[in-house]
Amino acid sequence: MKKVFLKAPSRVQLFKEMAPEVPLPPQPVLTRWGTWLSAVFYYAANFKKIQEIISCFEEEESTAVKIVHEIMQKESLLCDLVFIASNFTNFVPAITYLEKRSETLVDRLQAFDEVIDNIHKIPGIVGEDIKSKCDKVISANKDLKEIKSIAEVLKGNSNAQVIGMNIESAVCFKYAPVTSAEVERSFSQLKYILSDRRYSLTPDNLKKMLVIM
Repeated sequence: MKKVFLKAPSRVQLFKEMAPEVPLPPQPVLTRWGTWLSAVFYYAANFKKIQEIISCFEEEESTAVKIVHEIMQKESLLCDLVFIASNFTNFVPAITYLEKRSETLVDRLQAFDEVIDNIHKIPGIVGEDIKSKCDKVISANKDLKEIKSIAEVLKGNSNAQVIGMNIESAVCFKYAPVTSAEVERSFSQLKYILSDRRYSLTPDNLKKMLVIM
């Protein structure tokens, strides 16, 4: 869909004339899953109007238009949009929340657990496949158990155990992220850490900086 309106002012103008109250289709970012879900919600809410607009474009205009024409005619598309929009609405705010820097590890894990609970409530055969995949991915994440143990200690649970970690390191996990969303944001900071001009960076300070980022 992105290429249909990219560098195509005439199509953009037609879109605005036919649907002045509807914003142009969103452009999802490949590595940000929340943007893909937001796009699904957009198409689910405006499917008929988008389909009507696309039908006004000639397939001969471009390969992108031809491909979108074919996709919009698939009978399963509308069903898929309804399924995702009805079962994954809470995912976008949850992803946005987990990407924030100001939230605590305890709050992040609570949001994560709420998402997992919602996944287990998805009905049908597809829901079973999603639950199975989710459980498989979580069980393969060996660090999640340790992170949850640290969170229990941070909540004041005296019966929890911090696996293989000293007190100072565990304290640093109060605002630890639980996603990899910080990776791209950290590139410039990591580049600075490894700069040749850094002469006084101790292993202890490096460990703390990595936890913060």
